[in-house]
Formats: sequence, C-alpha cells, structure tokens
Amino acid sequence: MIEIAVNNLAAATGARTVTGEADRVCRGCVIDSRQVEEGTIFVAFPGENAVQSGAGAVVMTREPEAELVSLAQDKGCAILLTDDPEDFLLRLAHTYRLELGCLVVGITGSIGKTTTKDVLAAVLAKRYRVWATKGNFNNLIGMPLTVLSAPADTEVLVLEMGMNHFHEIERLSQSANPNLAIVSKAFWAAARTSPALRPRLSRVCAPPATSCRCWFWAVRTTLRRSFAIRSPSLLVSM
Repeated sequence: MIEIAVNNLAAATGARTVTGEADRVCRGCVIDSRQVEEGTIFVAFPGENAVQSGAGAVVMTREPEAELVSLAQDKGCAILLTDDPEDFLLRLAHTYRLELGCLVVGITGSIGKTTTKDVLAAVLAKRYRVWATKGNFNNLIGMPLTVLSAPADTEVLVLEMGMNHFHEIERLSQSANPNLAIVSKAFWAAARTSPALRPRLSRVCAPPATSCRCWFWAVRTTLRRSFAIRSPSLLVSM
C-alpha cells in the first residue's frame, strides 16, 4: 500500500497544496469517504468529503471554503487541488508502480479479461507474491486504485485494463507501464462501444484462431525471460 509524504504527493501528481504539513506521511488511497482511515489519501470526486473522517490528505477539484481549510488545519489534514482527479490517480499510481519495482502484466481485450486475469494470478501465486485487480476494477479509476493498494513486497502485479473511449488503454498503460501484455481479443465488442474504432480494427485485428492456451504460452515464455533478466533464480515452471 502506498505511503507518501504530502510534499512528494504534490510533486508526483502536479497538484497544488492549499494547506497541510509537507512531511505528513499518508498511507493508502480511496475515493469513498466511508473507507477513509487515519492518514488515508482521499481523492474527492464531486459529492464526497472526508476531512472529518481523519484523512491525511484530501484532493479536491475546486478551491475549498475557508471553513474547510480551518477544519483541515485543526485535524492535521492536507488539502491539495487538482484539475483532473482521474489524472491525479493515474500519475500517483505510476509513481508507486515505479517504487514497487515489480513485474507488471497488463491484460486487455474485448472478452475474457477477468477470467484470464484470475487464472493467471492464481497460477503465479503458487510461486510469487501476486497482487491482482479485484473483480473488474479495470477503468481509469479502478486500475490505479488497484496499484495503490498493492503491498510493498509485491513481486508480480496483474492488472486488467478496460476501455470505453479512445486513448483509455494508452492512459492506463502509461500509468501501469506493464512489462508484459496479454490481448485476449480486440474486435467488434470494442467497436460497438466506440463505433469510430470499427474501420481501424478491421485493418489491424482478426479473430484469434487458437484457444487461450496460446496466450498463456506467450506469458510462460516471456515471463521466463523477464524474470531471468531480473534474477536467474526466479524462473516460472508452467
């Protein structure tokens, strides 16, 4: 789980600090005020407030009122401002992903993402400390929250990545910076969500002619090479 001082939090995300002690260390990151614990980073999407709940830092999209600033100072809570809470989460997750230094597997496609992610995580967990996407938390909010909740000793991070609009996979990939990628199938399911993708997908994608065994063969051989580069003793047997 991420632990970061307020000054480093602002530097990593480009947010502006309104109030708060620069060296206050925050732990964990949530977007639901009901999940706030002492010292948590709370990213305030519209309608949420967590200063009273003991948050270590609250990230807002609008200037706080003087009353809220005064309350935050009394509670020892930092307040930061950002123009885009999604971008804030993605940038913070990228910072923590680099700090973890683990191997990251990104999984995307029109079908089978969650099943592929669950099976791969279960297999790798026999040998490594694995942290994986819970359920289908695979969007611009869910994926960075998955990264930010990963234990500090994580060896393999298995991330599901979904999309509804152009450039979402690009943004998720820039944040997670995966070492390996699995694309289950990218074709008409994506085109139904984003009709403008249809001509492009017709040119570059074709329905896979093999079963998912092929995907795991690719993961097996690539993992063997990747882990061998990091440490000759970390070799996967599949």
